[in-house]
Amino acid sequence: MTFAELVDVAELRKSFESFTALTGVPTAILDLDGTILIATGWQDICTRFHRVHPVTTARCLHSDTVLAGNLRKGEAFNVYRCGNGLVDVAVPIAIGGTHVANFFMGQFFFEPPDPAFFEGQAREFGFDPAAYREALRKVPIFTQENVRHIMAFLSRQVQLIGEMGLARRRVEDANADLRRSEQKYRRIFENAVEGLFLSSLEGRILDGNPAMVHILGYDSIEQLREDVSDSVVKLYARPEDRDDIVATLLRHGEVQGREVPLRCRDGRLTWVAISARLARDEAGRPQQFEGFLVDISERRRLEETILQVRKMESIGLLAGGVAHDFNNLLTPILGFTELLAADIPESSPQHGALQYIRQAAERGRDLTQRLLAFGRKQIIELRILDLGTVIQRFEAILRRTLREDIAIRLDLAPDVGVVRADAGQIEQVLLNLAVNAQDAMPVGGDLGIQVANVDLDAHYTRQHPEVLPGPYVRLSVSDTGVGMDADTMAHLFEPFFTTKEPGKGTGLGLSTVYGIVKQHGGSVAAYSEKGHGSVFHVYLPRMAGGDAAAALETPELEAFPRGTETILVVEDNEAVRELTRASLENLGYRVLATAEPRNSIDLARAHAGHVDLLLTDVVMPGMNGMELFEVLHREFAGLKVLFMSGYTSNVIGHHGVLDDGISFLQKPFSLRILATKVRLVLDSRSS
Repeated sequence: MTFAELVDVAELRKSFESFTALTGVPTAILDLDGTILIATGWQDICTRFHRVHPVTTARCLHSDTVLAGNLRKGEAFNVYRCGNGLVDVAVPIAIGGTHVANFFMGQFFFEPPDPAFFEGQAREFGFDPAAYREALRKVPIFTQENVRHIMAFLSRQVQLIGEMGLARRRVEDANADLRRSEQKYRRIFENAVEGLFLSSLEGRILDGNPAMVHILGYDSIEQLREDVSDSVVKLYARPEDRDDIVATLLRHGEVQGREVPLRCRDGRLTWVAISARLARDEAGRPQQFEGFLVDISERRRLEETILQVRKMESIGLLAGGVAHDFNNLLTPILGFTELLAADIPESSPQHGALQYIRQAAERGRDLTQRLLAFGRKQIIELRILDLGTVIQRFEAILRRTLREDIAIRLDLAPDVGVVRADAGQIEQVLLNLAVNAQDAMPVGGDLGIQVANVDLDAHYTRQHPEVLPGPYVRLSVSDTGVGMDADTMAHLFEPFFTTKEPGKGTGLGLSTVYGIVKQHGGSVAAYSEKGHGSVFHVYLPRMAGGDAAAALETPELEAFPRGTETILVVEDNEAVRELTRASLENLGYRVLATAEPRNSIDLARAHAGHVDLLLTDVVMPGMNGMELFEVLHREFAGLKVLFMSGYTSNVIGHHGVLDDGISFLQKPFSLRILATKVRLVLDSRSS
């Protein structure tokens, strides 16, 4: 039998279309003759250009031939860069030990493409340059590691396709064997790796093989029959699923790969793909249902993980964009309020009104910082830290923050390793978890804080695919509170999700924890049962060593340090620019201010004296802050730079982690912070 006869290609196409929609990964399945059976997410650069022109089409076909020709049964996958410059990956599909088709992932790049190569290709074959460039831009770029992870998942799906095809063939063989030999049927039935079953039209289980019994968590078919003696509907987590399957069988005679959750003997749910047919007697009357089920729980769990990650990433992108604009609004509100308050006596009613404005703006600032933390867009400065030391220093603040009926119990391992982290952000994680624990203990209780070395093995990471195996430092925060149910746990780290009454919480506490930990390259997990308290485990990658003491040192300066140096301010937001200019001039500095990065170059050249510091926004039209500094630094020796932004878009750091030696001012900022940061950079030995 051919691949198309063994596998429901239409249903399989829907699955891979969903996978491509979720991940952006293009896929295809070709039979051994080269016929395309499934193609999802194919790039315009191939469909509109490469597979249209005869020369580039020949290259595509050659790539398919090379990939397919070099595949051997049992190989993981084969990688090939075609003559048109794109990369494809292929995996052989075997059903019952026979190589019947090939699975392809592609097209993509391992690194950003060479524009000159593709521009030359466009000229050579007469492609429209603009359309060709746009098609090239859409081609995804994956790292070698990404491809290994993707292909590890897809190779398993290919294996499942083979198993499902094999199962379908075995069912067909079993039906034929039933008419010839009951003994032969029983041997196939008992040894099948899929869960085979027979059931009456009314829903009683007539027979089932050991695989089905095992999938459902029973010891024997007799035990299963006894437990669901009246109707198999008891096995369905959603009874309407069985009604729909039966209706489809009676109407069309078969059902293929219907995915449903079943309830096992111990109460847990397992996802299976059910394929079945309606068997009729010699007179054509419906007699029974017969079919098989395949355990797809692992695949479903991976799909749900991908969906959750995508959802969280989408919300994070939204949070970053909102925070960027909101911080530009808050900066002048906070700054000009401070400037006005300094000139108005405290006894004046206007002074009190300004304080209300300042407090409201500060609450808005805190909210945007939480949004940035969740979206992993905030700026963090990583240093080598001993978590035990951080916690010991922060304990006093915790004791002042929490209610007196909360007992704090520390358990800090003496040999705990060091991590690379931002001390302030780790304190924020600890504070959020502690306050969350306090809310779960309305009549008091114990708050446990534990730090220990752990090594996460492959068994743990299989259950948590977002984590890599290796050495970690685990920070655990536990409480003796009311605990959480499964529904609450499912939404725990989503922003704005809260179980508190309206007005009692923003729902950003745990989502902030999630974002901070992820930005540090770690992971966070929660365990809880209703009435039995909760524990949160934060895993941060453990380093081989380092001096953690220096990371907690902070220089001391006067409240509003002043100066007389010349500062070039480049900020495209007028209100922020005017606030910065006025604040620095009040501190004694000479200020050159402009909205345009390119104008600032002429402004600096026209200035008669030396420019000591560039204070620039990071994200600006035409030229970003880093590019501007690189231009000015070549002309003005000794020029120092201080970047400011509400959201850096990875210009001066990666995923919000500052590059070494970068000085940064987070919007919105107070006048005290502006004065202090400017003085620190000016007094530093290097930029």
